[in-house]
Amino acid sequence: MYLEATSLPFDVKTEPIGDDKRGPAATIDGWDDLRVPEDFRVDTKVELWGLCDGFQFPAFIKTKSRHKFTGEEVFLFGLYRLCNSTKLSNEIINIRFGFHTKSLASECFRSFLDHMVNNWGYLLTNNVGFWVDKLPHTTYAIRRKCQELGVIFPIDFNIAAFTDDTMNAACRPGGGPRRDGTYAPRNDPLIQRAWYNGWKKLHGMKWQTVDLPNGMNAHVWGAVSVRHNDLWTLSNSNLNDLWRDAQLGRPMQYNIYGDSAYMHLNLSHVRSRHNYEQLTEREKVENRVM
Repeated sequence: MYLEATSLPFDVKTEPIGDDKRGPAATIDGWDDLRVPEDFRVDTKVELWGLCDGFQFPAFIKTKSRHKFTGEEVFLFGLYRLCNSTKLSNEIINIRFGFHTKSLASECFRSFLDHMVNNWGYLLTNNVGFWVDKLPHTTYAIRRKCQELGVIFPIDFNIAAFTDDTMNAACRPGGGPRRDGTYAPRNDPLIQRAWYNGWKKLHGMKWQTVDLPNGMNAHVWGAVSVRHNDLWTLSNSNLNDLWRDAQLGRPMQYNIYGDSAYMHLNLSHVRSRHNYEQLTEREKVENRVM
Protein backbone atom coordinates (compact mmCIF):
# COMPACT_ATOMS: atom_id res chain seq x y z
CA MET A 1 0.00 0.00 0.00
CA TYR A 2 1.47 3.35 -1.03
CA LEU A 3 1.42 6.16 1.52
CA GLU A 4 2.24 9.79 0.86
CA ALA A 5 5.54 10.93 2.33
CA THR A 6 3.86 13.79 4.18
CA SER A 7 0.93 11.79 5.60
CA LEU A 8 0.56 11.85 9.35
CA PRO A 9 1.69 8.73 11.23
CA PHE A 10 -1.32 8.99 13.55
CA ASP A 11 -4.99 10.01 13.43
CA VAL A 12 -5.24 13.70 14.29
CA LYS A 13 -8.95 13.37 15.05
CA THR A 14 -8.38 11.02 17.96
CA GLU A 15 -4.79 11.89 18.82
CA PRO A 16 -4.19 15.65 18.49
CA ILE A 17 -0.62 16.91 18.53
CA GLY A 18 -1.25 19.43 21.29
CA ASP A 19 -0.01 22.94 22.03
CA ASP A 20 3.63 21.91 22.32
CA LYS A 21 3.56 20.47 18.79
CA ARG A 22 5.00 17.23 20.13
CA GLY A 23 2.57 14.44 20.95
CA PRO A 24 1.78 10.90 19.77
CA ALA A 25 4.16 11.25 16.81
CA ALA A 26 6.99 11.01 19.30
CA THR A 27 5.80 7.71 20.79
CA ILE A 28 6.03 4.18 19.43
CA ASP A 29 2.38 3.46 20.24
CA GLY A 30 1.32 6.61 18.37
CA TRP A 31 2.99 5.51 15.13
CA ASP A 32 0.84 4.02 12.39
CA ASP A 33 1.46 0.28 12.01
CA LEU A 34 1.48 0.59 8.22
CA ARG A 35 4.30 3.13 8.31
CA VAL A 36 6.65 1.23 10.63
CA PRO A 37 8.38 -0.94 7.97
CA GLU A 38 8.90 2.00 5.60
CA ASP A 39 10.01 4.51 8.22
CA PHE A 40 12.17 2.33 10.49
CA ARG A 41 13.08 -0.79 8.46
CA VAL A 42 11.57 -3.12 11.04
CA ASP A 43 8.30 -5.01 10.69
CA THR A 44 6.36 -4.23 13.86
CA LYS A 45 6.14 -1.93 16.85
CA VAL A 46 7.23 -4.85 19.02
CA GLU A 47 10.60 -4.78 17.29
CA LEU A 48 10.81 -1.02 17.83
CA TRP A 49 10.17 -1.51 21.55
CA GLY A 50 12.84 -4.22 21.60
CA LEU A 51 15.41 -1.88 20.04
CA CYS A 52 14.51 1.01 22.34
CA ASP A 53 14.76 -1.18 25.45
CA GLY A 54 17.83 -3.02 24.20
CA PHE A 55 19.76 0.18 23.63
CA GLN A 56 18.68 1.32 27.09
CA PHE A 57 17.31 4.75 26.29
CA PRO A 58 16.38 6.48 29.57
CA ALA A 59 12.91 7.84 30.33
CA PHE A 60 14.08 11.42 29.77
CA ILE A 61 17.13 13.10 28.24
CA LYS A 62 18.06 16.67 29.13
CA THR A 63 20.60 18.42 26.92
CA LYS A 64 23.24 21.00 27.80
CA SER A 65 21.08 23.70 26.22
CA ARG A 66 18.24 22.67 28.59
CA HIS A 67 16.04 20.98 26.01
CA LYS A 68 14.18 17.99 27.44
CA PHE A 69 13.12 14.97 25.38
CA THR A 70 11.72 11.59 26.25
CA GLY A 71 14.09 8.71 25.55
CA GLU A 72 11.45 7.20 23.29
CA GLU A 73 11.28 10.42 21.28
CA VAL A 74 15.06 10.58 20.87
CA PHE A 75 15.18 6.93 19.81
CA LEU A 76 12.41 7.33 17.23
CA PHE A 77 13.74 10.52 15.69
CA GLY A 78 17.32 9.25 15.55
CA LEU A 79 16.32 5.98 13.89
CA TYR A 80 13.91 7.76 11.54
CA ARG A 81 16.59 10.18 10.40
CA LEU A 82 19.12 7.42 9.78
CA CYS A 83 16.61 5.39 7.76
CA ASN A 84 15.28 8.32 5.72
CA SER A 85 18.31 10.53 5.16
CA THR A 86 17.60 11.01 1.44
CA LYS A 87 14.01 12.23 1.80
CA LEU A 88 14.05 14.44 4.89
CA SER A 89 12.66 17.95 4.84
CA ASN A 90 11.78 20.50 7.50
CA GLU A 91 8.11 20.08 6.63
CA ILE A 92 8.15 16.31 7.13
CA ILE A 93 10.12 16.60 10.37
CA ASN A 94 7.62 19.18 11.66
CA ILE A 95 4.61 17.05 10.68
CA ARG A 96 6.00 13.81 12.03
CA PHE A 97 7.71 14.99 15.20
CA GLY A 98 6.54 18.54 15.81
CA PHE A 99 10.05 20.00 15.67
CA HIS A 100 9.14 23.45 14.40
CA THR A 101 12.77 24.66 14.41
CA LYS A 102 15.93 23.15 12.94
CA SER A 103 17.77 23.64 16.22
CA LEU A 104 15.27 21.50 18.13
CA ALA A 105 15.54 18.68 15.60
CA SER A 106 19.34 18.91 15.60
CA GLU A 107 19.46 18.87 19.40
CA CYS A 108 17.33 15.73 19.48
CA PHE A 109 19.50 13.97 16.90
CA ARG A 110 22.70 14.93 18.72
CA SER A 111 21.22 13.42 21.88
CA PHE A 112 20.60 10.20 19.95
CA LEU A 113 24.17 10.10 18.63
CA ASP A 114 25.66 10.91 22.05
CA HIS A 115 23.73 8.08 23.68
CA MET A 116 24.63 5.53 20.98
CA VAL A 117 28.31 6.46 20.72
CA ASN A 118 28.93 6.81 24.45
CA ASN A 119 27.21 3.55 25.36
CA TRP A 120 27.57 1.32 22.32
CA GLY A 121 30.34 2.81 20.19
CA TYR A 122 32.79 0.11 21.29
CA LEU A 123 30.74 -2.45 19.36
CA LEU A 124 31.94 -0.79 16.16
CA THR A 125 35.46 0.30 17.03
CA ASN A 126 36.70 -2.76 18.93
CA ASN A 127 34.55 -5.74 18.00
CA VAL A 128 36.82 -7.97 15.93
CA GLY A 129 36.94 -10.61 18.67
CA PHE A 130 33.17 -10.96 18.65
CA TRP A 131 33.13 -12.00 15.00
CA VAL A 132 36.03 -14.47 15.03
CA ASP A 133 33.88 -17.53 15.70
CA LYS A 134 31.54 -16.47 12.90
CA LEU A 135 34.20 -16.08 10.22
CA PRO A 136 33.66 -19.62 8.80
CA HIS A 137 30.01 -18.72 8.22
CA THR A 138 30.79 -15.36 6.58
CA THR A 139 33.40 -17.04 4.37
CA TYR A 140 30.86 -19.66 3.30
CA ALA A 141 28.33 -16.93 2.46
CA ILE A 142 30.85 -15.10 0.25
CA ARG A 143 31.94 -18.31 -1.45
CA ARG A 144 28.34 -19.34 -2.14
CA LYS A 145 27.55 -15.92 -3.64
CA CYS A 146 30.60 -16.16 -5.87
CA GLN A 147 29.45 -19.59 -7.04
CA GLU A 148 26.04 -18.12 -7.93
CA LEU A 149 27.89 -15.62 -10.13
CA GLY A 150 29.86 -18.41 -11.81
CA VAL A 151 33.15 -17.99 -9.92
CA ILE A 152 34.36 -21.30 -8.46
CA PHE A 153 36.92 -21.41 -5.61
CA PRO A 154 38.77 -24.29 -3.90
CA ILE A 155 37.37 -25.71 -0.67
CA ASP A 156 39.87 -23.73 1.45
CA PHE A 157 38.69 -20.34 0.18
CA ASN A 158 39.24 -18.00 3.15
CA ILE A 159 37.93 -14.50 2.39
CA ALA A 160 35.70 -13.56 5.34
CA ALA A 161 35.20 -9.80 4.96
CA PHE A 162 35.89 -6.75 2.82
CA THR A 163 37.59 -3.47 3.63
CA ASP A 164 37.65 -0.01 2.07
CA ASP A 165 37.57 3.65 3.03
CA THR A 166 34.52 5.88 2.72
CA MET A 167 34.91 9.60 1.99
CA ASN A 168 32.45 12.26 3.11
CA ALA A 169 32.82 15.60 1.38
CA ALA A 170 32.62 18.85 3.36
CA CYS A 171 32.75 22.57 2.71
CA ARG A 172 36.22 24.12 2.65
CA PRO A 173 37.33 24.32 6.30
CA GLY A 174 38.98 27.51 7.46
CA GLY A 175 37.88 29.41 4.39
CA GLY A 176 36.59 32.48 6.19
CA PRO A 177 38.10 35.30 8.23
CA ARG A 178 39.54 34.73 11.67
CA ARG A 179 37.21 37.29 13.22
CA ASP A 180 34.41 39.67 12.35
CA GLY A 181 34.95 43.16 11.06
CA THR A 182 36.40 44.98 8.10
CA TYR A 183 39.82 43.84 6.84
CA ALA A 184 39.81 40.87 9.18
CA PRO A 185 42.77 38.51 8.57
CA ARG A 186 42.07 35.24 6.77
CA ASN A 187 42.72 31.79 8.15
CA ASP A 188 45.91 30.02 7.17
CA PRO A 189 45.38 28.30 3.77
CA LEU A 190 47.16 25.23 5.16
CA ILE A 191 43.94 24.47 7.07
CA GLN A 192 42.16 23.85 3.78
CA ARG A 193 45.05 21.86 2.36
CA ALA A 194 45.07 19.60 5.40
CA TRP A 195 41.55 18.38 4.49
CA TYR A 196 41.92 18.22 0.70
CA ASN A 197 42.24 15.16 -1.55
CA GLY A 198 43.67 15.99 -4.95
CA TRP A 199 42.59 12.71 -6.54
CA LYS A 200 38.92 13.09 -5.57
CA LYS A 201 39.17 16.91 -5.65
CA LEU A 202 37.25 17.46 -2.43
CA HIS A 203 37.65 18.47 1.21
CA GLY A 204 36.35 16.12 3.87
CA MET A 205 36.87 13.15 6.17
CA LYS A 206 37.15 9.43 5.66
CA TRP A 207 36.50 6.22 7.61
CA GLN A 208 37.89 2.72 7.26
CA THR A 209 35.44 -0.14 7.72
CA VAL A 210 35.55 -3.92 7.59
CA ASP A 211 32.26 -5.14 6.14
CA LEU A 212 30.75 -8.60 6.55
CA PRO A 213 28.30 -10.27 4.14
CA ASN A 214 25.51 -9.96 6.72
CA GLY A 215 25.66 -6.16 6.41
CA MET A 216 27.43 -5.58 9.74
CA ASN A 217 30.73 -3.83 10.37
CA ALA A 218 33.37 -5.90 12.12
CA HIS A 219 35.60 -2.86 12.61
CA VAL A 220 35.37 0.91 12.09
CA TRP A 221 38.27 3.34 12.35
CA GLY A 222 38.35 7.12 11.84
CA ALA A 223 37.49 9.77 11.09
CA VAL A 224 40.62 11.28 9.56
CA SER A 225 41.36 13.74 6.77
CA VAL A 226 40.76 12.57 3.20
CA ARG A 227 44.32 13.75 2.53
CA HIS A 228 45.51 10.34 3.76
CA ASN A 229 45.37 7.32 1.45
CA ASP A 230 43.94 3.89 2.25
CA LEU A 231 47.30 2.34 3.17
CA TRP A 232 47.84 5.11 5.73
CA THR A 233 44.52 4.37 7.44
CA LEU A 234 45.25 0.63 7.32
CA SER A 235 48.63 1.13 8.99
CA ASN A 236 47.45 3.58 11.65
CA SER A 237 44.33 1.58 12.53
CA ASN A 238 46.48 -1.52 13.26
CA LEU A 239 43.83 -3.58 11.48
CA ASN A 240 46.33 -6.24 10.40
CA ASP A 241 47.49 -6.77 13.98
CA LEU A 242 43.93 -6.84 15.34
CA TRP A 243 42.80 -9.36 12.73
CA ARG A 244 45.90 -11.53 13.25
CA ASP A 245 45.81 -11.47 17.05
CA ALA A 246 42.10 -12.36 17.12
CA GLN A 247 42.89 -15.57 15.19
CA LEU A 248 46.00 -16.68 17.07
CA GLY A 249 46.20 -20.46 17.39
CA ARG A 250 43.43 -21.15 14.88
CA PRO A 251 44.30 -23.65 12.11
CA MET A 252 42.45 -21.66 9.45
CA GLN A 253 43.43 -18.02 9.03
CA TYR A 254 40.70 -15.89 7.45
CA ASN A 255 41.61 -12.85 5.40
CA ILE A 256 40.05 -9.51 4.47
CA TYR A 257 39.73 -8.58 0.81
CA GLY A 258 40.41 -5.06 -0.46
CA ASP A 259 40.76 -3.31 -3.79
CA SER A 260 43.98 -2.65 -5.69
CA ALA A 261 45.10 -0.07 -3.12
CA TYR A 262 46.17 -2.98 -0.90
CA MET A 263 48.24 -4.81 -3.53
CA HIS A 264 51.66 -4.08 -1.95
CA LEU A 265 51.03 -5.69 1.44
CA ASN A 266 52.92 -8.97 0.95
CA LEU A 267 51.76 -11.52 3.56
CA SER A 268 49.31 -9.51 5.64
CA HIS A 269 45.74 -10.48 6.50
CA VAL A 270 44.44 -7.81 4.12
CA ARG A 271 44.72 -8.87 0.50
CA SER A 272 43.74 -7.95 -3.03
CA ARG A 273 43.63 -9.96 -6.23
CA HIS A 274 47.23 -9.01 -6.96
CA ASN A 275 48.40 -10.49 -3.63
CA TYR A 276 46.94 -13.89 -4.43
CA GLU A 277 48.35 -13.98 -7.93
CA GLN A 278 51.86 -13.29 -6.60
CA LEU A 279 51.86 -15.95 -3.88
CA THR A 280 54.20 -18.88 -4.42
CA GLU A 281 52.91 -22.43 -4.05
CA ARG A 282 54.75 -22.75 -0.74
CA GLU A 283 53.15 -19.58 0.60
CA LYS A 284 49.71 -20.85 -0.41
CA VAL A 285 50.22 -23.99 1.65
CA GLU A 286 51.68 -22.20 4.67
CA ASN A 287 49.01 -19.51 4.78
CA ARG A 288 46.08 -21.61 3.60
CA VAL A 289 44.97 -18.98 1.10
CA MET A 290 43.74 -19.19 -2.49
